[in-house]
Amino acid sequence: MNIAKHGLDGVQTYDVKVLLDERGFFSEALREDWREFLGDDWIAQANLSYSYPGAVRAWHRHRRGQTDYFLVTKGSIKICAY
Repeated sequence: MNIAKHGLDGVQTYDVKVLLDERGFFSEALREDWREFLGDDWIAQANLSYSYPGAVRAWHRHRRGQTDYFLVTKGSIKICAY
């Protein structure tokens, strides 16, 4: 697993491994046993969201703190974290 750390403490990314064959592809997006990436975090909820091209999602804040994991399947994502 190739984990990249970024300038803000706790912000990190990794490249998803994609296995291709004649039928299509398979990829593990997130596994509970990936302790190198997850640390002691426990996954409570997984969501899938699609945004139309050019759409911007509203800003929001988590006052009680939480860890979010994003999987970008196509295109790109911009996240503001502080």
